[in-house]
Amino acid sequence: MKWGSERALARTKPAAVPPWTVILAAEEGRSLLPLTRALHGEELPKQFAYILEAETSLQATVTRALRWSPPERIVVLVAEEHEDRARSQLEGYGPLQVTVQPRQRGTGPGFLLAVEHVLAVDPDAYVVVTPSDHYVQDDLPLVEAVVDSVEVARSENAVVLIGAPAERVEPDYGWIVCERRAGAASMAVTRFVERPSAYDAESLLYAGALRNTSIMAGAARSFWELCSVHLPDHCTDLQAFRKATRASLQRPLMASLYARMAYADLGRDVLENATDLRVVSLGPCGWSDWGTLQRVLASLRNEDVTRLLDRLRGGGSARARMH
Repeated sequence: MKWGSERALARTKPAAVPPWTVILAAEEGRSLLPLTRALHGEELPKQFAYILEAETSLQATVTRALRWSPPERIVVLVAEEHEDRARSQLEGYGPLQVTVQPRQRGTGPGFLLAVEHVLAVDPDAYVVVTPSDHYVQDDLPLVEAVVDSVEVARSENAVVLIGAPAERVEPDYGWIVCERRAGAASMAVTRFVERPSAYDAESLLYAGALRNTSIMAGAARSFWELCSVHLPDHCTDLQAFRKATRASLQRPLMASLYARMAYADLGRDVLENATDLRVVSLGPCGWSDWGTLQRVLASLRNEDVTRLLDRLRGGGSARARMH
């Protein structure tokens, strides 16, 4: 499959090198465990669940990523306990690279582990970072926003976030406050607001703040340098991993590093304290992070809701139970 949408290919110079993509799929996603238990007969992180039957959100994320990155430039970060399930679901998607996190230490260490992997093989890489548990009705606007964010990252030497416009007050989301300029390809980020009160969320809505999708782009070196300022101990520890060139040493070393590593959140501990971030606005595409069952039902088309409810009443489909 060729990387890039038609618009992306039309706007990209022939000599341009496609970005890498890091897909973060190691989080537990416990908010939907009652739903995944009802569908599968076991508690699964939502990224591995067949909520709409056709594909899991992890598979849908990989399908989108193949629009801008070739499979050999896609790194999927998974938790060790779900490695076999992830590899099974990713069969047939090409030579993806699965990086295994030995234990939960938050999105900060997991992100750094994946970026370190990219830097080890391509020091000049640009990277798109995306969670694996989002729902998107129409992929094209998101693909275009990703392509735009990579272009801005390259032209402005910046880390670029993707923000989704809000249509209603949604306190459960993180919000990005930005400086709007007519006709600008991107906007400067002034601050983050995580889970505001309903009153503050209403003010953010009317001020034109964007919901934080946690999708971003930038040079791999820029990401590493940003984290080295705010997570210096994590970066120091993970640099030792790069020196373990023999495959037989990598997993034992990583387990040892993670055993003493502190928990860190990429958004709260790094991005919220960073300066000079940019943001690109996402066009209408039905994006949702599926953080709650209510959000799942609100984002689906009527026929999808009906089919999901029918499956729940029937105890889940045979296919879901098999996975």
